[in-house]
Amino acid sequence: MRWAQDEFKTLKLGDPRLNARSVLLAERLPTLPARSYELCVMG
Repeated sequence: MRWAQDEFKTLKLGDPRLNARSVLLAERLPTLPARSYELCVMG
């Protein structure tokens, strides 16, 4: 299990897609500190 999945396992935003996006952002943002938020979201 990825660290972010473990950290956010009790997250309930009302939509599974939002939960998944939160996990993805939590994993991406620390690895790309020089990139803008928009670039991290877009991949």
